[in-house]
Amino acid sequence: MKSKKAKSYRLIQHTLIIAISLLFTACQNNEKGELKVSTPTPTPQATSTNSESTNEDNSQKTNDSSSKIADEESVTFSITKNTEIPKNKTNTSTFLSQLNKYTVQIRLPMGLIEGSKIYRQWDTELPEEIVTSKTLTADTTQTITDEISYKGANLKPQNLNYFIERKGEVLATGQFRIKADLIITNNQTAEQLGLHPGKNNLGILYFDYRSQLNTQGQEFDISADEIIANESVIESFSEEESTLPAPEGIAGKNGGSIKITAINAKGTLTVHSRGTRGGIGHTGQEQFPVTAPGMNGRDEIVHFEKNCEPQYLSAKVPAIKFPLIKSPIKIRRVGACHIESFCSVNSTAGQQGPQGLKGLQGSQGLPGGDSGSFILEIKNNENFFVTTDTNPGLGGPGGIGGPGGRGGPGGSPGKHANCTPESDGIGKVGETGAPGDSGPPGSSGKTELSCIKKSNFESIECK
Repeated sequence: MKSKKAKSYRLIQHTLIIAISLLFTACQNNEKGELKVSTPTPTPQATSTNSESTNEDNSQKTNDSSSKIADEESVTFSITKNTEIPKNKTNTSTFLSQLNKYTVQIRLPMGLIEGSKIYRQWDTELPEEIVTSKTLTADTTQTITDEISYKGANLKPQNLNYFIERKGEVLATGQFRIKADLIITNNQTAEQLGLHPGKNNLGILYFDYRSQLNTQGQEFDISADEIIANESVIESFSEEESTLPAPEGIAGKNGGSIKITAINAKGTLTVHSRGTRGGIGHTGQEQFPVTAPGMNGRDEIVHFEKNCEPQYLSAKVPAIKFPLIKSPIKIRRVGACHIESFCSVNSTAGQQGPQGLKGLQGSQGLPGGDSGSFILEIKNNENFFVTTDTNPGLGGPGGIGGPGGRGGPGGSPGKHANCTPESDGIGKVGETGAPGDSGPPGSSGKTELSCIKKSNFESIECK
C-alpha cells in the first residue's frame, strides 16, 4: 500500500512540477525571447499517421507533433502505424492484428537523454515513465522508440502527450492526436464493434470483403478520415429480422438514422434502411353473456274418470198386486264407484340450450417500423459507389377473433308424477358460439429519405 501511495504521490508531484515548468518556460519565451520552439517538418513516417483536422471542415492533415526545448538543441517526435491499410484482400488479418498499434520515435541529442526521464500520458490517464529503447542514429543523435496501442473509451479520439523532464525542468514536449481505426469483418453489430449510438469520430473505417455492419435501428453520426468498402453492406436490420413480427401488441422497430461523413472514400457499399414488422393485434375477448337456457320439457297430462259398477237385487213381488208374475224380479241400482286415471300426454326431457354468441373481433395489427434514413457526405469521391434502398416494416397481422360465447344451459325435464315419461333428463348445453373475426392488419411504417452528397456537397442525390 505504501509503495502505491508513494508512486501516486510522485506522479502528482511530477505533474505539478511539469505544469509549473511549462508556465515558466512560456513566460521566458514571451519576455526574454531566449527559448526556441522547434516545429519539425513532417517526415514520410509522420505523414502516414492517423490525422485529425484542426479546421471545422475536418480536412485531412498530418498529426501535429510539436516540441518545446529549454536550450538550442532540437528534439523531434514522429509516429507511424505498425501496419498500413490493406491494399488487397490478403493482408486483412495482419491489419486486424495490428489495428491501432503505433510506433513513436523521439530523436534527441546524445547529451540530452543523460539524467532525463521521458513520460507518456494519454488524456484519461496519469503520466507514465516509459522504458526507453535507445538506438544510436548518428554521432550526436539518439532515437528513442516507444510501442503503443490506442487507448480510449467509446472509440473517441485521444491526445497522446510526451515530455522529457530533467531535475524538475521540462526540456521538450510532443503531442499526437490519435483517432481509432475500425475494421468490420463478417457480419457484426455496432455493439460488437464498440460503436455506440451518437457521434463517433474515426480515422479509417474499413469494411472487409462482403462484410456487414448491422446498426440494430440505433442512431449513428460517424465521421471518418477515410472509408474503404469492399462490396460491403450497412443495414439497420437484416432481411430476416425485418420480416419477423414483433411480440403481440408491440409496434415494429424504426430503422433509425445513420449519417456518415468522410473526407475520402472508395469501394462499393450497399445500404439497406429497414424497419421491422409490427406485432400481431390482441386477441378478441371472450363473448358474454351466456345465452338463455333451452326450453323445458313437456309436462304430462292426466285425465280422471269416475267409474261405478251396477248392482242387482232380487225381490218377491206380492201376488195380489202382480198376479201374473210367478218369480222374484231383479232390481238394478248404483253399486260402488271409484275414480280411474289415464295419461293423455307423456312428459319429455328438457331441450338443448341455444348456441352461444359469436366471439368478439380481434384488435388491429400493430404498425410496422419506419424505414430509417441514411445520409452520406463525401468530400473527395475516389471511385466510391453507393446503392441505397428504404424499406419500411409491414404492419402486423390483425388479432385473432375471440372465442364464441358459451351455449345456453339445457332446459329442465317436464313434470311427471303418474305417467312414464316419453323421455327424461335435463337438456344438453348449447354449442359454443362461432369464433370472432380477425382484426384488420396494421399499417406499414413510413418511408424516409436517403441522401448522398459528393464532391464538397455540390452533388446531392436523395431518394
